[in-house]
Amino acid sequence: MDPIWIILYSLVAVLVLVLATSYICFLKIFYSPARKPYGENDFPIPDGEEYLAYKDEIIDAMKKLRTMKCRDVQIQSFDGLTLRGKYYEQTPGAHIELMMHGYRGDSVRDMSVGVFRCFAMGGNALII
Repeated sequence: MDPIWIILYSLVAVLVLVLATSYICFLKIFYSPARKPYGENDFPIPDGEEYLAYKDEIIDAMKKLRTMKCRDVQIQSFDGLTLRGKYYEQTPGAHIELMMHGYRGDSVRDMSVGVFRCFAMGGNALII
């Protein structure tokens, strides 16, 4: 076989390997499938020590937050992305605390206790 073909096949093999590795890394790091809405009795608490220590408190706060009245809000950025959130108002005109969950986080689970902490300080909460 001609050496030029060996080099060409080697380059194609390396390119395919790099593309496949990049795609797998994208799926592992950035891809997050769409979630189904949680049912009334679904409380997705991860199996980490930092969650298990407060599991009952988080579930109680999630139950309360799910029953509270809130207003869905949204704003569009200059580049066309829509940012959505839920506004929980306890005291009209009081300060508003902005709360953001982490990447692949869950707003109800991660921020439910924080909303009630904000209410205890006399404020309102906006989860985005």
